[in-house]
Amino acid sequence: MTTQSRRRRRKKLWPVWALVLADVLAAAVALNVFALFDHVIPRPEANVNGAGMGAYRTAAINNTTPQPAITDNLAAIAATDTPAPEYQALAATEQPATEAPTEYIAPVVTAEPAATDIPADAPWSVKFADKFTSGQPYYSEDGYVGNTVSVYLSRHSEKKVTYADKVIKNLAYYVMDIYVSNIECLRTAFANDTYGVGITQRMSEMSRNNAAIAAINGDYCGFNKEGLVIRNGVLFRNNIAKDRAVLVLFYDGTMKAYKPDEVNVDELLSQGAWQAWNFGPSLLAPSGNAIAEFTNNSSNPRTIIGMVEPGHYMFVLIDGRQDGYSDGMSYVQMSELCKRLGMKVAYNLDGGQTSQMFLNGENVNQPYNGGRVTSDIVFVTER
Repeated sequence: MTTQSRRRRRKKLWPVWALVLADVLAAAVALNVFALFDHVIPRPEANVNGAGMGAYRTAAINNTTPQPAITDNLAAIAATDTPAPEYQALAATEQPATEAPTEYIAPVVTAEPAATDIPADAPWSVKFADKFTSGQPYYSEDGYVGNTVSVYLSRHSEKKVTYADKVIKNLAYYVMDIYVSNIECLRTAFANDTYGVGITQRMSEMSRNNAAIAAINGDYCGFNKEGLVIRNGVLFRNNIAKDRAVLVLFYDGTMKAYKPDEVNVDELLSQGAWQAWNFGPSLLAPSGNAIAEFTNNSSNPRTIIGMVEPGHYMFVLIDGRQDGYSDGMSYVQMSELCKRLGMKVAYNLDGGQTSQMFLNGENVNQPYNGGRVTSDIVFVTER
């Protein structure tokens, strides 16, 4: 074999190690070229919130670290790119609707008028609306709430209490606050439903027969032939007792006391007199103030009717002549009590053994000697 032949054979048998070395060198060269193009030659990037990724690389080179907007502004992402499915879900649940806002119209609110805003001449059903019910009437031992009438009873027991500078050792009295939606709810009735002298009946029977919710005795007009009697708008007797005051309840709900010589019956009827009693005395001055002096100052059981305002009345019963329980009151003491209770007009009806008060058919007070029959009652009922 010649020398030339041996050279050709050596060339064909290139060592394996040389081939491996050559492949490694080629790969290194390729990587360097790729890095050169990636770092030196800028290329377009996907825009995220208006800034290419090249901006973040530049910031990294300058040692600054801005926060990518991809998690801070889902709305911007939705406007500029199509986000990954997980961000689409977030955008659907966290972003407000993109519809154009509609014009806001403030609602009109009509407030319920306060009690002070109700006109003075408003119907009592409106003025005292909170005192009545539109449902079933409610009875209790201390009152009644119905559709046109309400009665609130308070019971008072006091010891060594002072009225009009006089100490009362024992005092028991009962106060009924009465509201009506119509003056015809405040009525009167005669014994056996008959007007006349000497006709009497027990109050318990009169109360039941007239479906009285609350009742007190009247002025005992059947005791004699003297006295003005107007009941439920009807004139029964025009014979004024010259030494006794007259109390008139008018159809408009007002109440006024008159001296005997001030009474003109025809005028009273033309003005709408609904009830008139002739007993007395009147317990408050025309100004509504208490009266400091009366000719009779004995203490006895007493019955009072009074007005706080039209539609709001009071029945008051004072027990007396019962040692250890209640001593009763004098007129001057009653006057102070009526003032304390807030009445503007107050009037004394028949008293003593006649003084009785009923609520829902039951006797409320403890009448002296068990009470007695009488000729008339004052009561309230649904109309």
